[in-house]
This record gives sequence, C-alpha cells and structure tokens, in this order.
Amino acid sequence: MRLTSAARLPRSTSALADLVHHLKGRIVVFTGAGMSAPSGLPTFRGKGGLYEGTQVEELATPEGFNRDPDKVWRWYAERIDQVLKAKPNDGHHALAAWATFAEKLTLITSNVDDLHQRAGSDPVYRLHGDILSASCVSCGNRTRWSETPTDTPTCSCGALMRPDVVWFGEMPSAAAFEAVQENLPTAQLVVEVGVSGAVSYGFSEAALEAGLPLVRINKESSPIDEHCMPLHGSADEVLPMLVHAAASF
Repeated sequence: MRLTSAARLPRSTSALADLVHHLKGRIVVFTGAGMSAPSGLPTFRGKGGLYEGTQVEELATPEGFNRDPDKVWRWYAERIDQVLKAKPNDGHHALAAWATFAEKLTLITSNVDDLHQRAGSDPVYRLHGDILSASCVSCGNRTRWSETPTDTPTCSCGALMRPDVVWFGEMPSAAAFEAVQENLPTAQLVVEVGVSGAVSYGFSEAALEAGLPLVRINKESSPIDEHCMPLHGSADEVLPMLVHAAASF
C-alpha cells in the first residue's frame, strides 16, 4: 500500500475528530462487493452486475445446480478466471496495514474472492465462502483452483463437485456470525466498505443501535448516512486515506 503525506482526510471534520481516539483501538470491518470492484471484479447487482439479465435461480441456488450443473459451472468458471487474474487493490492493502497497528481488527466479508488474504489480512471471516474451492456433493472431498476449470468437475468418487460458496437459500458461515457476535460488543469503531443493502445482514444497524461510531465507505449514498460518518468514494481511494489518518494519530 502506498501511504503518502498527501493521502489525508480533512482533520477539521468534526465527525473524524470524534473518531480519532478509536482509530488504533478495536475495529470491526465489514466489506462487500464494492471492496473488490476496483480490482476489476464486478458487483453482483445493478448496472453491469453479474446477475444483470440473468435469473439468479439458474446460477446461484442448489435447485439451479441440480437442474443444470454444466451451466452453473460455465458461469462459475468465468468468475474463477476473473478472481485468479485480479490483484488486491490499495484498499485491501490498507486494511492489512491497519491490522498491524490497531489493537484488534476483525475483518468480515461477504466477498468470495481471496483478495483480502492475498493482501495479507488474516484471519478473514467469509460469510459466503470461497469461490476458489469446490467440494464433492457426496463425500465432501475438497479441491482448490489454481487455474480455471475447463469442464464440470467431478470427484474421484465419481460424484459432482460444487463451488464452495453460499447460494441463495443456504445459510452463511456460522463462524463469520460468531466473529460478529464476539467482537461487535467490544468494538470501538465499525467500518463498512462497499456493502450493499441486499447482503448487509443488519450489522451496521446493530452497531448504531449499540451506540458505536460507524464509518461507511461507499460510492453510493444510503439513508443510513445521516446516522454515521459517510465517506463517499471507492474503497481503493478512501481506505488508504483513512488508514493514513489512523497511522498519523
């Protein structure tokens, strides 16, 4: 991550001044699709999103997989190829750097790529699984992709394999929810980055209800902005500024 002296948030902002003494404390960060969008990975909804013009039931449900696993795997192969070619952006690197001087930084993501990990964040609690992993629908045997699969993968036992991602109608990671329940009550600051309302799970609302300061980083505005500190812009631009501010105090 490139942190320069020019990368600063306005220190005169009263909301930021109120947060200064929390920036090196106990932080909980929630990231969504907008976190990886600057790395070239499209978001799932809206104009240009992965589901635009498609029925999610065909691509991201157990029923769709059972009907046409070849179609589902063709779609996921494209997504896997995108992730393998993508690189962590400055926002990913900023979060990894922040964890090195914060008292504790808990990172929860709804993203299925591995860009947080490649930037150096550890642990990363993944709500929706790992697109670079697949498991056998019969025996549970797992494999990990280092290159894009070219055919519908099958296990050595002969059964189909499925992407290790959470589909619609399935439960998100219990470990990720446990991380929220464990760390949110003791957090001093909550940061939401690139999260859409469709997959927010109410984490930010819970933080506000608990009286915690909330920073929301997103290119789009939201009704929740009037209750938090909104920083409008892309993750790769805003996060390095915020982390530079944190490191400077």
